[in-house]
Amino acid sequence: MPLKVEFNTNQFRTEIRQFTEDVEDAIIEAIKDAGERFVTDARNMVKSQGGFGDRTTNLRSSIGYSILKDGKIIFGDFKGKKAEGVAAAKRAVEEVPKVKGFQLIGVAGMEYASIVEGKGMNVISIQAEALLVDLKDYMDIIEKRFNKK
Repeated sequence: MPLKVEFNTNQFRTEIRQFTEDVEDAIIEAIKDAGERFVTDARNMVKSQGGFGDRTTNLRSSIGYSILKDGKIIFGDFKGKKAEGVAAAKRAVEEVPKVKGFQLIGVAGMEYASIVEGKGMNVISIQAEALLVDLKDYMDIIEKRFNKK
């Protein structure tokens, strides 16, 4: 007696599509959490903590991030108090080469951010290093969540 396989292709495709959407949603939320921590920590670091002063608020306003999927921005946080700083952050994101897949771009958009860092004050360097650790931890959690063998 031959075996007859009953396989619903449409149901299988629906389940795969839903699984993919669930994984992508989890990845986006993890990247968003890491990005929010990056900007919050960078924006709130004051000079007494190793950060920088804030004469014009342009530099602090230029700290932001974007999440991209396949080169298209799907989310961003640019909440500075000064329009000049916010515009600089958005321009800085646009200058970064885009890649396939997910991408998190954190910036301090004012052209003098590297000069401030060069003088020994933190603008985003400390937060960028922490961001890499956060993202790895988040991705490990997602892998455990969806890797049910």
